[in-house]
Order: sequence, then structure tokens, then C-alpha cells
Amino acid sequence: MTTDPREHHDEPSGGPSADEVFEEHRRALTGAAYRILGSWTDAEDVVQDVWLRWAAGHATVADPSRWLSTVTVRAALDRLRRLKSARERYLGPWLPEPISDDPGPEATAERRDTLALGMLVVLESLSPLERTVFVLREGFAWSNADIAEALGKSQDAVRQLAHRAQHHVRQARPRFTVDRDLAAASTELFLRACLDGNVQNLLEVLAPDVVMISDGGGEAPAPRRALVGADQVLAFLAGLGRKDAFAGATFAIGTVNAQPGLITCIDDAVVSAMSFDTDAQGRITAIYVVAAPSKLTHLAPPATPRPNIA
Repeated sequence: MTTDPREHHDEPSGGPSADEVFEEHRRALTGAAYRILGSWTDAEDVVQDVWLRWAAGHATVADPSRWLSTVTVRAALDRLRRLKSARERYLGPWLPEPISDDPGPEATAERRDTLALGMLVVLESLSPLERTVFVLREGFAWSNADIAEALGKSQDAVRQLAHRAQHHVRQARPRFTVDRDLAAASTELFLRACLDGNVQNLLEVLAPDVVMISDGGGEAPAPRRALVGADQVLAFLAGLGRKDAFAGATFAIGTVNAQPGLITCIDDAVVSAMSFDTDAQGRITAIYVVAAPSKLTHLAPPATPRPNIA
């Protein structure tokens, strides 16, 4: 990557149009911005702003892929800095917007992991620069040199940022290979046990120190603090059952941030999404519940929901 991305060049005759070039990159740009921001809505806004800059100045761009990536990363970083203070004043726990988007089976384990809701929660505790460096290295395999150039930093500074970010993430989120079939089976067992009211099966699938974090954003009822331990989680779930909180609801296992998750719908509208962290044995160690309606617009209702039979 040694070419000046602002160097003037003539667009090849008969080549793709500026619109076609941008659309070819849009999905990847939005995915990168989402990992940096934790919000698909903000990521789309960032990419739209990049599109406007591209439309106005693409004729002077020699390397479209590099230019688009660099401008998107910088714009996402700037927006994250502005969002930080607002999230600190958020009503109750803040969780990322869940999405149905999945990078596909061909994606590396690292790229898929940087999309997981639990990982995005951990990344919230990093500084904006640390988070951006981590995402570009772990999620998109950028070199230190490329990151340094995109962010206007020295390679030494990038290495230090990467080291701090990786150290924090390793402490907060131990790395081990999670078998997707095992994770899906745990999600299925959790759903069945909830619908049947089977406490013993819930105890088998939940780790003793399981944590449940719920985000209602002041828009929907949700605990204002994390629930810690299987007893607290079970008591909360039992309370929902007594209140008949999901009368008329349907439930289905779907893809939530590239992992098996539980999606709840009422009248074909998504009203909550659950994502899970599991350990090497398949026990659920963390439950992330997003119920704020404004955060559920990028989840599609599952095709084969199950009714509430509890």
C-alpha cells in the first residue's frame, strides 16, 4: 500500500462506474464501521457520509479500496468519540444493536468473533483508538503500517495501542474455540427449558456464575443492572412467566451477530433479541438481552417461530 490514494487518475474507459465501485465496497465498509461503533444505524450513517465524499471527489482517487477504507475508519473513529459521552449517560446497561448480518462460513474465526455481541460489549471498555486498532487488526487483518497510515499514527504507537487492547480483551474474554453446533444446542436447550418451565434443564445449561445484561434503553422494561448468578437469572425468568410478559409471543432461534441467538416476536414484530456467550462445555456464561425497539430494526423476524407454550 504505497500508492497515494489522492493521486489523480483517469477512470478507465468501459470500467465500473463510481456508483458500482462504491456499492462493491459498501457492505465491507459498513461491517467495519459497525465493529468500531457497535451501532449499525450509526455505521450506515457513516458510510452514507463517505458516499457523499466519494461522489464529489472520486475522480481524484487512484486506489478506491484504500481510500474508501481509510475515510470510513477515520469517520467511524470520529463518531465513536462523540458517542462515548452519550453512552455514559444511557439509562441502564448499554448494549450494541444486534444484527442478522453474518460474514459467512468462509470468514476467519477472528473476523466472526469481532462481530459477536459479547465481544462488542468488551470493546466498549477500550478507548476509541484502541478499539479501532483492535478491530482493524483482528477483524480485517490490517498491518501495523496500514493502520498507522490510516490513523495518522506511528507504527510504534499502533503496536502499543494493539498490545493494550489485546491484553484487555484477553482478560475480559478468554479465547477458546466455540463449536457452533454446541452453541446452537445450548441455545435450543435454553429455549425449550424456558418454554417448558423446566428449572432443572435451565440449571444444566446455565453456568453457576452466568451474567444477564439487559438493554431496554428506557423504551422497554428491563433490569437496570446486570443479574449475576444462575439464581438471579432463574428468578428473573420466573418473574416474566408469572407476569405473562410474553403473552402471544413467538420465539425462534436465529442468527444474532454471527451466532445462534433467540429472537422474540409479537405480531410479526421483533420485541427482543438474546445473544449468548458459552464456555468450552457449552454452558451459557453470559446472556445479552436487547429490548429497546430502536435497536431492533436490523433484525429480521425468523421464518419458523415457535409459540409460547408455557
